Amino acid sequence: MAIVTPKTYYETPEMHGNYAKTTLSELMIKMELLASMDDDSLLKRIRRSQILLHLKMAIREVSRQVGAKSPSIEFELPKSRVWVVPQSYKQWTQISVGLYNELLGRYDFKPLDESRTMSIATGILQGSNYEILYDNLGNILTADSGNAYSIPHQIVDHSRDMPSVSKYGEFTIDKERGCIIFSENLAGRLIQLKYVSDGLEEELTESEVTIHKDLENVITALTYYSCIQWKRTVSANEKRGALDRYKTLLHEAKITFMNLDMRAVRRAILL
Repeated sequence: MAIVTPKTYYETPEMHGNYAKTTLSELMIKMELLASMDDDSLLKRIRRSQILLHLKMAIREVSRQVGAKSPSIEFELPKSRVWVVPQSYKQWTQISVGLYNELLGRYDFKPLDESRTMSIATGILQGSNYEILYDNLGNILTADSGNAYSIPHQIVDHSRDMPSVSKYGEFTIDKERGCIIFSENLAGRLIQLKYVSDGLEEELTESEVTIHKDLENVITALTYYSCIQWKRTVSANEKRGALDRYKTLLHEAKITFMNLDMRAVRRAILL
């Protein structure tokens, strides 16, 4: 492994923070090395392609459980009030609108509310006698008729008498189209999206998929359990022990990535 000097590290943006990361390729090599050093390793009987598949599935599952990869982006919402989710998007953690603070010369981001009433239903086109219309191939014709794509969703002004009403704006997630739709008042505003990603985009190679080093043990534990879970030649005790180890490590990882600041918790309680 090449030695990286502090000068090289600081002058190469791609290296920043890499010490806390490992790659899918390196994790696979470690698992193969450990298996080769253990004469009794059950992984020796399992194909590399199968181990790699379980390893990728473990990364997805652990990332979902722990929320380890939480990218954030900012964008100016177009007049359509619709934004396509990022390619690596799994689920949102917080969506906010930026309010410019003239005194401090910065944007303060306020959380938006997820709407339960914003319609994303697909409209079915009908004729004058309410009959369903079809195209030349026999498929039902659809359109955005009464949903939030065609009719801007409006919110009621926030007030003390109606504390449940959104104060800054609303949004809803259209999972079918892979879009986020926002209320009318947010068009042209600066939006911040924080979301969970597993980092396993299709175009990335094994050496490009990065994993936090604190998740190595829990990911390899889940991979091992997944590899032996349905093997009839593996004892029930071995399977139970592998599952218990994974659950223990997952619990520890969740605590690690919570980043609890007890002073901040106390301040929040006193407010």
